[in-house]
Amino acid sequence: MSNLETDGSVHHDMRQHVKSSARRVALAVALVAMTLVGRSTALAAQAAVTGAVRDSLAGAPLAGARVELVSAADPSAGRRAIETDAEGRYRIDDVAPGRYLIGFLHQRLDVLGLQIELPPVEVHRADTLVRVDLAVPGARSMSHVVCGVRADSSAVGLLMGRVVRAETREAADRGRVTARWRELLVSRNGAQWRDREITAEADDAGRFVACGLPTNVPLAILATSGTTRSGEVELIVPETGVLERDLLIAEPMAASDSAPSGVASVALVQPAPARRYARLTGHVRREARDERVSAQVAIRGSDGAERMAVTDADGAFALDELPAGTRMLEVRAIGYQPKHVVVDLVAGETTALDVVLDNHVPVLDTLRVRAREPERDWTGFTERSRGPFGSFMNEARIKSMRLTTATDLLRTMPGVQIIPTVSARGGIITTRGANLFNTPCMPDVYVDGVQVPDGAASLDLYARPTELVGIELYVDMASVPVQYHRGACGAVVVWTRNRPSPAAHPSR
Repeated sequence: MSNLETDGSVHHDMRQHVKSSARRVALAVALVAMTLVGRSTALAAQAAVTGAVRDSLAGAPLAGARVELVSAADPSAGRRAIETDAEGRYRIDDVAPGRYLIGFLHQRLDVLGLQIELPPVEVHRADTLVRVDLAVPGARSMSHVVCGVRADSSAVGLLMGRVVRAETREAADRGRVTARWRELLVSRNGAQWRDREITAEADDAGRFVACGLPTNVPLAILATSGTTRSGEVELIVPETGVLERDLLIAEPMAASDSAPSGVASVALVQPAPARRYARLTGHVRREARDERVSAQVAIRGSDGAERMAVTDADGAFALDELPAGTRMLEVRAIGYQPKHVVVDLVAGETTALDVVLDNHVPVLDTLRVRAREPERDWTGFTERSRGPFGSFMNEARIKSMRLTTATDLLRTMPGVQIIPTVSARGGIITTRGANLFNTPCMPDVYVDGVQVPDGAASLDLYARPTELVGIELYVDMASVPVQYHRGACGAVVVWTRNRPSPAAHPSR
């Protein structure tokens, strides 16, 4: 630890520093995690003040914090200051008896937008060692002071950060952050899912605090400011109770500027994108290895269109003509759970990102089976479309809609609802079918007569509107044809152009 420095003429008075931002939140002295211990020691002429500074949010020592000790009677008379070491410890020697104020400065407080009131320190004798431990307040204390949440409340999760413009990183005007999630409510009447939403307004500096969030629960986060917005991304507040994340917003691209949706192989050498677009490159590899993985990567833009690519033999990918702002990259590979990575994209710049797939799903060894593909029942489609049950959409109707995803087509059909979610591409498909807990009823999904294992979550992967020639929708158990009768929530049956299209028949 180096000797202390005396620099009253160089730095502003500490009290003036902590009052410099009117929008900052003042924390009470009780939140400074202070302990004051005095004991007689065989020191020389003067006393010493020692202790440690800790970051309660990160659960770690706060290295490089500037601890300052000033006279309570005349703060402008001088200042004793020193920086904490790698373990967050400090020691100020040669302190004369008297009454002082002590505090610390660190970029961590600036990022959080906090100021801390200065606790008093009494030095009674010259041969005294006084210990004062300081700390960045923990999540529960911050929730109580910043958000007014009761100290004994369980809803202490905080999302803190700034809403800034992707092009300049300047604060956005009238920024707003919305957090959505689902929670299961259990009562005497059973259990049911409830949608929750919290909105936080940003201040003039772009800072926002979203209070009362659950921890370890996926949250759908969206930042907006007028017509500018981020993508909807998935964030999780950790057990520590606080997540710090800036959100970048940008003007949405016009429909004429949208890149075509589709899956294509990646060429490593590609022309530079136009100035108004962002570019993302990277590699996908397995956990704890440098082994590359064949995977599909995708980012959804503000216009709803999806930019997709497949990694090459080296696991490399490149996505061009992307919308700027904070977006979510989804990575899918056989044998692994889909992984979602939040990325910040800037127009005219290339962002590099390496993705490690670490959530392995056991896959059985390959099994070779000889079989004939069953004939698809196109005649059945036509006959069923003339019957009393179900809703149908033929190829002519599908083309006339000019929609970009299969779930968008389903939105136009009666008796079905699409619940937006971050984890599923198009959303969760629900019908009015009944189940035990009166929770969202998710129908079985079939593509060309074959049931899709993970149902509606991957419908947009298997079926694109340009490939579809027919859709059948059955919203309850009673109306489902016997060959598609599996659950109580009905069925969605889609047909692609891999076979001759069904006979023309008016959609209904």
